[in-house]
Amino acid sequence: LLDGVTVSVHDGGIALEGTSAAGGAYSVASIAASSAAVTASLTLSTADKAAVTLSDALEVLKLYLGKLSSPSAYKYLAADFNGDNKVTLTDALGILKSVLGKAGALEPAWVFVDEEANLSGLTTASATRPAVDAHPVGTDPSLNLVAVLRGDANGSWKPAATASYEVLADSYFTDATTGLVGLHPDHITAGQFGL
Repeated sequence: LLDGVTVSVHDGGIALEGTSAAGGAYSVASIAASSAAVTASLTLSTADKAAVTLSDALEVLKLYLGKLSSPSAYKYLAADFNGDNKVTLTDALGILKSVLGKAGALEPAWVFVDEEANLSGLTTASATRPAVDAHPVGTDPSLNLVAVLRGDANGSWKPAATASYEVLADSYFTDATTGLVGLHPDHITAGQFGL
């Protein structure tokens, strides 16, 4: 669970913001609309950049060529380095340029997805990250986001040794009655989270 994530809720001309604290919790004042768009951002640290290596470029190539068995949906999102909603050789090349420090190279970037989003249709040809919408007023107002580091296709990112963070138990995802898989069996699988 990440701290320092800025979460913004937008409804027409109204924009409200909150920043996650230690443990990942954040709070944004209520908006009276039935639903609102949500964006999240996190400043890229030196450690974040270091998580993207030549191994990630190789992982993108394997994914593009269909050489990985049962890749998680988040792997597709991480492999889409240039954010064009597909995984191609251009993404592998972009990671290589970034790692080698080439002028004009893209940098890794954090992107966020609703943890309850249906990601079952993601492929190399269609790696579109779904928009995040606030839950309608009158329902559970909580919205949990999954952070994906674009470029970290092999999932090697680890928080800095000095960072305080919390790790969710596997049961948060896999429990048959209270876990995400149990609550949304129609579109969430344990494999989506690498379990």
